[in-house]
Amino acid sequence: MLRMLRAVSDVPVIVATARDEEPEMVALLEGGADDYIVKPFGAAQLDARIKAVLRRLGTAEPEEPLRVGGLVVDPAGREVALDGRVLDLTPREFDLLAHLVRRAGQVVSRRELLAEV
Repeated sequence: MLRMLRAVSDVPVIVATARDEEPEMVALLEGGADDYIVKPFGAAQLDARIKAVLRRLGTAEPEEPLRVGGLVVDPAGREVALDGRVLDLTPREFDLLAHLVRRAGQVVSRRELLAEV
């Protein structure tokens, strides 16, 4: 699920988990999590972790709209327009289209789409 989220967004992810074994923690971080917190935890610790992730996020540039011909895909606003007309897409349709537009001019396999979207 984190891979699917990372394909379309850079939203910060802090995973709350009861598992405290190192392999699980490493897998979460390598899978796209920005941080993790082991249950039980206090509000102050969660607040500090949220602030730390948001500090790192503050340096990122927002993703610019993607353009292919008359098609404009705005990842930040999750909006698609074709020749100036806004299209009504489901979240899954948006994710598929955004992935394909990011890879415009390249071959995208079914396997990649299933794994990334």
